Amino acid sequence: MPKQAESLTTAIDFLPEAYAAFSRGDFDRVLAGFDEEMEFVVPETLAKQSSYHGHEGVRRFWELGFSEFDHWRMEPERFIPAPPDKVLAFVTETIQGRASGAEATVHTYHLWTFRGPIAVRGEVFFDREAALRAAGLDS
Repeated sequence: MPKQAESLTTAIDFLPEAYAAFSRGDFDRVLAGFDEEMEFVVPETLAKQSSYHGHEGVRRFWELGFSEFDHWRMEPERFIPAPPDKVLAFVTETIQGRASGAEATVHTYHLWTFRGPIAVRGEVFFDREAALRAAGLDS
């Protein structure tokens, strides 16, 4: 197996565990698979800033979300390799508002860029077609 394909396979093997750890609030476990200088990009409508840097920035974004929600669960449904270094995850996110108690489910698309088995960039999309284009995949 070529080294690039092996790296994406390792990344895809890590991602389900990372999503489960996130849903438990185990940020340290998730961040262990992220580069210390990684960039995490979210839609501008989602947060006050759209780009978070490094473990500290990503953790801050997640902590902001968990401070607003009683629970925030991410369940990956599908992983699509986008060689040479990307994986597109189709994810169902379920959140429950802390103040309202209301539960909502949203489908998001997470494009991960890897250097070897370590994620160096993550980008969240609400639009499937935009995520596929960003990954360089035909819809």
